[in-house]
Amino acid sequence: LGGSLSIWCEQFGINFGEAMIPSRVAVPASELELECVGEPADAVDEGDAEQLSDRVLEIRDYHYDGQGPAAFFWIDTAASPSRGGQVAADASPSNGCAMNPQGRALPASNGGTQRVELPPGTTINDFLGGSLSVWCERFGINFGEAVIPDQVAVPRGELELECFGEPADAVVEGDAELEVAPIAQTPEGFNCEPLNDFFQVRWQIDGESLNVELVGRIEEGTYMGFGLSGRPQTETWMIGADAVVGDITESGEARVRDIYMDTRSQCSAGAGVCPDTEGGFANDVSDVSSEQDFGLTLIRYKRPLVPSDLVERSVRGEAVDLIIPSAAGIETYIVWALGPISDVGNPLFHNIDYAKKDGNDASLDFGRAVADNCRPLAFLDGTPPPTSSPLPGFRRPLIGDSDGTTSFHAHIGPSGGQRGYTAITGEASWGIAWYINGYLIPKLTLRRGTTYTFRVPFYLTDSRVGGYRDLTPAERLLETPIAGIWITNQTDDGVFGYDAPLVGPICKYSTGPNTAAAELLEFEDYFATLDTSCAGDSSIIDQAAVLPFTPDETTPDTIYYHCVTHRNLGFEIEVIDADEPAVTLPPTSAPVEIPVADEVGDDFEVVALTGQLEGATLNYRVNFADPAASGVDTLTVVLEVPTQAWVGFAISSDGFMVPSEAVIGLPDTGVVQKYNLNDRSRAGVVPMPEAQQTLIDASVVQTDSSTVLTFTKILAEEGELEIVANEQNTFLSAWGSGNGLGLHDKRAAYTVNLAGGGLGDTVNPRDPTMSMWKAHGFLAAIAWGGLTPIAVAASMLRKFLSAGLWFKIHRAFNMLSVTLTVAAFAIAVAALSRDEGDAVQHFKPQESATKAHRTIGLIVLIVAIFQALGGLMRPHLPAKPDEEAPVYPDQKSGIRRIWEIGHRVFGFSILGLCWYQVQLGIRAYHGIYANDSEIAALTAFYA
Repeated sequence: LGGSLSIWCEQFGINFGEAMIPSRVAVPASELELECVGEPADAVDEGDAEQLSDRVLEIRDYHYDGQGPAAFFWIDTAASPSRGGQVAADASPSNGCAMNPQGRALPASNGGTQRVELPPGTTINDFLGGSLSVWCERFGINFGEAVIPDQVAVPRGELELECFGEPADAVVEGDAELEVAPIAQTPEGFNCEPLNDFFQVRWQIDGESLNVELVGRIEEGTYMGFGLSGRPQTETWMIGADAVVGDITESGEARVRDIYMDTRSQCSAGAGVCPDTEGGFANDVSDVSSEQDFGLTLIRYKRPLVPSDLVERSVRGEAVDLIIPSAAGIETYIVWALGPISDVGNPLFHNIDYAKKDGNDASLDFGRAVADNCRPLAFLDGTPPPTSSPLPGFRRPLIGDSDGTTSFHAHIGPSGGQRGYTAITGEASWGIAWYINGYLIPKLTLRRGTTYTFRVPFYLTDSRVGGYRDLTPAERLLETPIAGIWITNQTDDGVFGYDAPLVGPICKYSTGPNTAAAELLEFEDYFATLDTSCAGDSSIIDQAAVLPFTPDETTPDTIYYHCVTHRNLGFEIEVIDADEPAVTLPPTSAPVEIPVADEVGDDFEVVALTGQLEGATLNYRVNFADPAASGVDTLTVVLEVPTQAWVGFAISSDGFMVPSEAVIGLPDTGVVQKYNLNDRSRAGVVPMPEAQQTLIDASVVQTDSSTVLTFTKILAEEGELEIVANEQNTFLSAWGSGNGLGLHDKRAAYTVNLAGGGLGDTVNPRDPTMSMWKAHGFLAAIAWGGLTPIAVAASMLRKFLSAGLWFKIHRAFNMLSVTLTVAAFAIAVAALSRDEGDAVQHFKPQESATKAHRTIGLIVLIVAIFQALGGLMRPHLPAKPDEEAPVYPDQKSGIRRIWEIGHRVFGFSILGLCWYQVQLGIRAYHGIYANDSEIAALTAFYA
């Protein structure tokens, strides 16, 4: 009572709407049967649905939009789903009993009953008090869960399993039995344990050796790593670990290396994650072989139980090799990882998966009785999992000559996940990268003859990968350091001496709790999740290494900034001549000719949009019985807007943004999708479920000065607003200020008769906050266009007014003006919060003068209050013998004279600023609501 019921996103703390619960309510006397948490907990009371067994659950009226990129049913001992849970197989309706996040994720469901089977070796009793959820393990996101009661009555009798029946080497899918692919079968005499849902380890004690097989569904250029923890008796620990890393080279050969780990970094000068041979130790791996089939990679090797380098230590004092216990009953903690391999065969950051990612330690009993606990990863007749297309890299601005920057500050931070270093450069990443002036590895542009300052401990080079220190003397001859490294000893055989004096403290950004989920968003969203507090640390700034650099005619056109000790941390620098035009960021798609009526066909209607959409052109055509859409009617739209930005076209019933349905094209990714517009904030703009993504021939392309959105949409689709072919329809069009989805820069609603009537009226629905903005504008205009000028005039014309009257007018009108200013400010804050929801940024500096209205408003409020308080606390004049006696300047104190000058300067300054502010407000208001009356409103104000 007195609380609220809301739709709430716990992951990001966002409220999508709430209803307040009164402090007093009248509770009905009768009791309504509960559907979700009623008794009994062990049965499904829906028609003839049969009871559950101890291994099978059924979900009634199951709805899921299918948007999770790697979502599965997830059973957990915790009431709130976590990475400590397990995948539960989805049976009827079958998704192939999918349990592999690299394979088929859960499809969308719009009701019905879904059967779920618990993992092998478990029953419902193992999860009492826990939860069953739809969970995306890749990003740790929960799409909804049901809590399992602490006690359940398990039905007698056993229900036949669909996904985990016998025999263990086959899976029953409907009436067809799928035979396990040979590569996915555990050899006789081998143990097998799953390390995650798509990576398994098999092993066998063979005398004094251990035979190992690593099998996984991995992509080309990925390594599989497995070994003993650095703390084998107590926990999973990377430092001091003894592991083996294997991959398949481009020539198809297996490359397997014995690895030691004495620090969490790339191998450099014998420290880091290094092959034993690089530290001068023995490689204990033998009998290497490999196999690739059915989408799986299998690597076999042998290693001794007691290694040859048992007493050896790395340069940092960590153990190089560890003993593998072979006696039964000894739990030994392990490490494992999946990640990209470098061009020289060294493992880079384990950004795919790794042990203890979920916070849980991993251990094995190497000497146990043989047991195969692995589910097959491939079947002879199974459908191979789809391969996902790589995501485009984050779009960042050019830095340097392109924007007038001559000073560069470099920090270290995470490499950006799927849209980060590898997507940007095409090179494998260690997991960290340079951030220049707050941007992840931006491309720099330098002009010959201009001096630039780098506050960084790196060097400039013609090498694409860097890492000069780890090159052999002969390899260094193939690289030319441009700045930051000075060669001291070079012969025909190699570079044997060099000086790299740029050292200093480095600010290291770190990830936050929401960073993983933001990897698929825009760079600004990703960067906002990082902890960048060290960027303001004066001790780091003051001691930063400084590298001045002036490119000249000998400097190559393309160079790179990189770390001396590690590879693949930096990116590209483009050097241009002194008289060349500035480099600009290329369009996100190849430039194309703008579609016009002659090119798209004479049957297209061409409409020039007006008002806020001035300069945009709408081309459309109704396609009756469209063969491309199985004979149903469709609408083809080609919308060209006069800028480079995201573009949206929406169908509305009343001209309001909410609720409507839109087609939005994002040039950053080239993706065009259908969206539900549920709220005016960005969080409320949500892609429709995959099943509703039915657009035909959709694209978004850009030229140097425009963006073109093209698509064909079915007119009448179930659950969506209908477009009527022979009647007038209400549409909205909008575009942003950048290529990533954000608040619109221009937007308007209008009507179009698709029967050939062309553009109809511009639709200006009464916006929910229009009255608030009107009140804001009227109060500000009265305060600064009427009251304050009268107060100022009373002071300037005091000699024409009776004694004391001018001061009373001046004070009263100014105080009233400040009061109205505070009221106008409060209304604006409330209106913005309502307009933009949780995405609102009240006083963030804006790009344009019109949008600067927000920041100037805050300044006006502060200065107005300060000016009013200054008037109330002014230094007083000397006492007068009578009321009519004048006070001469030489009778005033010095403080009084200074105050009078300051009061007048501040007064006139704020009045001028406020007139400019009112002008900006009028321009902004009429840009949204009344384009044709801006001049009239400005004239009325100044008149």
